[in-house]
Amino acid sequence: MSMMQMFLGAGGSGGGGITMYLWGAGGGDRNNAGEPGNGGSGGFMEANGPFSPTDTFYVYIGSPGITPGDSGPNSLPSVFGGAPSGSGGSYSGAGGGASYVTLNGEKTNGGGPGTVIAVAGAGGGNGYNGGGGGGYPGGGSGGDYDGATGGGGGNQSAGGAGGANDYGGNAGAGAFLLGTEGAPGSSTKGGGGGGGYYGGGGGGGANTNSGGGGGGGSSYVNPTYVTAIANATGDSASTIAGPAPLVAEYINPKWHNRGGGKDYPSTTGGGGTTNAGRRYSGGCESGGRGRVVLTNGTWKRTFNFNGIVQSIPADYSPAGLDFTLDASCNHDGPYDTGFGWGHGPGLGACVFSDGSSAAVTATLTFTSGSGSGDRTFTSLEVFTHAANGKTQLTGQFNSDSPFTFSTHTSTSGTPSGNLAPHLPGGDVSTFKITNPGGSGNTHAFIHELKINGATVDFGRNYI
Repeated sequence: MSMMQMFLGAGGSGGGGITMYLWGAGGGDRNNAGEPGNGGSGGFMEANGPFSPTDTFYVYIGSPGITPGDSGPNSLPSVFGGAPSGSGGSYSGAGGGASYVTLNGEKTNGGGPGTVIAVAGAGGGNGYNGGGGGGYPGGGSGGDYDGATGGGGGNQSAGGAGGANDYGGNAGAGAFLLGTEGAPGSSTKGGGGGGGYYGGGGGGGANTNSGGGGGGGSSYVNPTYVTAIANATGDSASTIAGPAPLVAEYINPKWHNRGGGKDYPSTTGGGGTTNAGRRYSGGCESGGRGRVVLTNGTWKRTFNFNGIVQSIPADYSPAGLDFTLDASCNHDGPYDTGFGWGHGPGLGACVFSDGSSAAVTATLTFTSGSGSGDRTFTSLEVFTHAANGKTQLTGQFNSDSPFTFSTHTSTSGTPSGNLAPHLPGGDVSTFKITNPGGSGNTHAFIHELKINGATVDFGRNYI
C-alpha cells in the first residue's frame, strides 16, 4: 500500500493576505551522463502580501529542462523562460523554466500587460560539471569544462553572461524572464540557461561531448505588492531548495525533484545505472518540474506544470481538491508505484501496477471538515491509460454501483468524458479507479484529473 498526501486546494474564500511558495524548474542533465555534475536545481521563493478580492493571479510553472535523447512528455520545448529544447545540442541539457506569478494580466516569456510579483529562478542545463542553480539575489554559474566556461547566473537587473566557447566567442546572455541556449563549440553546445526574473546565460561549447553548464535564473519579489519571507538558491547537485518543512509538505512525493534524476524513484523509467547516488534505476535525467502554491490560510491551491498559463481570483473558493491517494498493488520492477516521467512505461503519469493479472485499484479519499471545500461535485473527468490491450477501466463513487469508462494503451492519456451522470447526489467521499486485471501484468496510469473544471496534474505535462 502506498499513501501520498496531495495538497491541491482547500475550501474557503475572501482575498486578503496571500502567501506564495514558488519553486523553479530544474535544468536538464547531459545525455547518458556519467559526469560529476547534474542539471542545476530550481530556486525557492516565499512571499506574502495583501490583495483585493477583485485581483486575479496568473501562474506560470516552468517546464523541466530536457536531456537530449529523452522521450515522451519531457522532450517538449521548454516554456516560461527556459532555454529551448535544442539548447544543449546532442549532449548538454536544456535550461529549466522559471515559475512566477503575475497580477491582473499575463506576461508570457516577457511579453504582456501583467505585473510580475514573484519569481523562482530555474536551474541551468548541465554540460559536464553542473548547471547553475536558480536563486536570489542571483542564480549560480554553470561549471567549466575542456576550455569552455559556464554561463553566468541572472541577477536583479540583467541576464547572466554567456559562457566562452573553446575556440573563441561566447554564448548569448540571459534576458528578462528568459534563459538562453548554449553556444556551439568545436564539437557540442553548452548547457542552456535557466529562466528567471532575469535568465541565466548559456554555457560555452567544447571540443568534446561535454561543455560549459548553463547559468541559473534569478528569483525576485516585487516590493510594491509582496514581502520576501524566505528564499533559497539551488545548486549544481540536484538538491531541492527551500526549508525542509515546506519541501516535505509541498514537494513530496518526489515527482517534482530536481535535475539529474537524483531523487526520482525507479517508477519514472526503466533501465539506467546508479552513479554516486545520483541515478536511480529509473535513469530519468530531465530536470524537475516547477511548482507554485498559493494560500490565504483558508484555501490552498497547488499549480503544477502543464504548459499553459493558469489563473485564479484572489477570492478563490475551490471544491474537493484536498485528498489522499491510496493504492493496492504489488511492486513490479520498473513499474511499482509513483509519479513522474522518463524513459519507461510510467512516463507522464501516476503509476499503479501489479506483477500479475490481479486487479489494481487507486482510491482518492476527499477530505472533509473546515477548510476542505465543498465535496458536491458538478463534473469530474479523468485521463488514463492502461497496457495489454485494455480499453476500459472501472470507476466508483462512494459505495455506489461501479461503472466503466474508456481508456487505451496510449501514453497521452484517454479522456473519460464527464462522469457527472455517475456522481452521487451529495458529497463525494471517495473515487476509485480499478483495472480489473486479465492477461499479463496489470497497470493503471493516471495522467490528469479535472474536478469542477480545476485540473490536478499527475504528470501529463501536455502543451
